[in-house]
Amino acid sequence: MCQTKGMGTAEKRFGQRLAAISEKIEAQHAKSKKALQHAQAALKHSEAARGHASHPTFNSWKEIAAYLGRGVRTVQRWERELQLPVHRIGNGRHAPVYATISELKFWMMTSGVGELKVVHDREPMVSDSPRREAAELTARLNALAQTLAEASVHHRGQAEALKKNIVALRASFARHKSR
Repeated sequence: MCQTKGMGTAEKRFGQRLAAISEKIEAQHAKSKKALQHAQAALKHSEAARGHASHPTFNSWKEIAAYLGRGVRTVQRWERELQLPVHRIGNGRHAPVYATISELKFWMMTSGVGELKVVHDREPMVSDSPRREAAELTARLNALAQTLAEASVHHRGQAEALKKNIVALRASFARHKSR
């Protein structure tokens, strides 16, 4: 009789621990989902503010390199080694290339190349206020993306820990049943 009573208490504790962990994971998931929604809204607002229909482009290695403040060979190496977003018109290494400003900016923020000195003389003519707003939205979007990535890693860790706890508790119950 004592074992049955102990099993009931252990099962209750297991259920309570499982419910508490599940609540934490669901709360973190809700935060991540909200952060993602904010990021998507900021991106839509940013694209609308910039005039999403027109994407200014650079049409040669020389233009791309000048925008990035680097040499042509460096930019070509970045395409090979760091996946710089350059598009080719046709096939082969010597095919004409082009790149959009928005893709280059995104690549610079996410590639880990570090702080680049970007030459903005080819930037579309925009008043300071919308440019500042776009910069602020971009900064917020980057912060939200970072938060979302961190939360995702954290959730994965929590899920793995939860799985290990469940396996351990099942093994513990199996040992108690076999006695």
